[in-house]
Amino acid sequence: RWKWTDDIMHKCPYQGYSSVEVGAILKDKRIIFIGDSMTRASYHGFNGLVDGTYDPLVAVEQATIDLKGSGGSTNTVFKHVPLKHSVKSTNTDVSFVWAPTLTDLGEALKQLDDTAYDVLVTGVAVWDALYTHDVEVYKKQLESLNIPTSKALTTVWLEPTSIIDMRLNTDTKRQYMTEAQVAPYRAAVKGSININNHVDVIIDPARSITPLHGPESITNVHITTGSIDGVHYGAEVYSVIGQVVLNGLQLKVKQSGHRVAATPVPVSASKTIPGTTGTTKKAYKPKPTGSMSFPTSGLI
Repeated sequence: RWKWTDDIMHKCPYQGYSSVEVGAILKDKRIIFIGDSMTRASYHGFNGLVDGTYDPLVAVEQATIDLKGSGGSTNTVFKHVPLKHSVKSTNTDVSFVWAPTLTDLGEALKQLDDTAYDVLVTGVAVWDALYTHDVEVYKKQLESLNIPTSKALTTVWLEPTSIIDMRLNTDTKRQYMTEAQVAPYRAAVKGSININNHVDVIIDPARSITPLHGPESITNVHITTGSIDGVHYGAEVYSVIGQVVLNGLQLKVKQSGHRVAATPVPVSASKTIPGTTGTTKKAYKPKPTGSMSFPTSGLI
């Protein structure tokens, strides 16, 4: 469904990374995901790239057991517990914190020690659409959001994947969480001065990974079948989102006022890209992005 091929690779500075390359990129790194169930699914997909043995169900079950064992509350649905996955071979830690609304995210960011992490992946919208259904309130909250400003931290904002209206499974969602109702929340993020000033990378999967229109539309059977509730997709989608997050981390942001990501890791000579189909036939070094451009804009 998604693939990096020679003709595309020479036109686009983004690439797919092998497990070895992922390990090199994330060696000694601390990554935290904060957000809703879409963010959590992306956390699981990201871990699948970091560790080929990772199993989301096992991870959630173990986290629930650990929380009960420490005397913590499990009154909420078990899947909303904090999560953490560590890979000893690369000394990499990936965490998840449940914060489904912008208000929740604001509180989580206030408590975040941004010096303890190298990467923050966050983004919320659908719960705000579902329960507040007031995009103007959302816009105001975006501008007052206390986004971490540590120079050592790379911040990624992950927008919602496309909503498939016909698969929404409750009357409330069909009333307040349609694609048409979520779209203004994506637009609010892109138009936010605060987000654009303090976030390094904005990713909009609805445009590049789960588009509703055009030749790559998700309305084909292969992808639509993966979204049983109109909101969440199969593992393949989140693996691709993980690859896009990695590309965002690897871009050297040249414009003044934006932090620099890690040095890009070259694509190996010939391999299948995790989370994709197809192979690259030869090593490829992307053409440098021009000085008049903003490379992370390509991710939206």
